[in-house]
Amino acid sequence: MENSKKLVWSYSAKNDLQTIYDYYSQFSLIAANKIIDGIMESSSKLEVPENDKIGQFDEYNNDFRRIISGHYKIFYKSYSENILIVRVFDSRQDPIKLK
Repeated sequence: MENSKKLVWSYSAKNDLQTIYDYYSQFSLIAANKIIDGIMESSSKLEVPENDKIGQFDEYNNDFRRIISGHYKIFYKSYSENILIVRVFDSRQDPIKLK
C-alpha cells in the first residue's frame, strides 16, 4: 500500500491564502473561513495515494497541475514524497497575472 504524500505550501501559495482571507474577511468572517476551508479541503484530497494526478495540466503552464475549489485554481506539482502547492489563483482574474 502506497503512503500518502505530504502537502507542502509554497510561500506564494500561503500568501495567496492570506490575501483571499483578508479580502473576504472585510465583508464576512464566515465567508472568508468558508472559502479557505474549501480550498484546504480540496487540496487535502491530493494527499491520498494516486490522487496526486487528479488535476488537469494547466493550459498556460503545463509544468503544473490544477484542481478547482469554487472560483479558485489550486496549482500544484507532485514529487515522490510530497505535493507542492505552488499558487492559489482566483479564476475570475486574467490568467496573464500568473506569469
